Amino acid sequence: MVSAFGINHKKYAGNSTSFSTSIAFSNVKDEFDFIRLDNEMVERPYLNIDESNSKITFSHNTSYQINPKLNLKAGLNVNSILFDMDISSNKEPEDFTTYSEVVKTKGNTFLIEGYANMHYLLKKNIVFSFGLHSNYFFLNNDFSLEPRISTKWSINEKHSLSLRYGNHSQIEPLK
Repeated sequence: MVSAFGINHKKYAGNSTSFSTSIAFSNVKDEFDFIRLDNEMVERPYLNIDESNSKITFSHNTSYQINPKLNLKAGLNVNSILFDMDISSNKEPEDFTTYSEVVKTKGNTFLIEGYANMHYLLKKNIVFSFGLHSNYFFLNNDFSLEPRISTKWSINEKHSLSLRYGNHSQIEPLK
């Protein structure tokens, strides 16, 4: 089961600055019960998975038009990640006496992301962008700094050609 909801507020300060703030919640819950028949055709538990991952995200960004050709956008995302896992299984697939708890844990951690991007209009149909994105994951104290760069050529109103490069990382679901 998947559920999500959020709310966003945007405020303008003059013609050149805007602020956007969001709060969102998401949850993914998986439940599986697998049963197998033994040699006497008796149902035996084989695998049980009951896990839930929830995330509460607070985001804020500021956009500022420095001049008609140069724009800056910077922001911060704070993610509270909650996890709950209960997994039981047979350690030996054909030996039903080995059915036991494999993992049972519950906890929470944080992921903080900061970023800044600049967009420069070289010509009316060519935009050059560059930025820096950072992540800090509290569960394993991992920090990453990821540069990003792109250019976009608008050939006409309906077509454009883009070239982008950057490091992009993400955390896997805590399962």
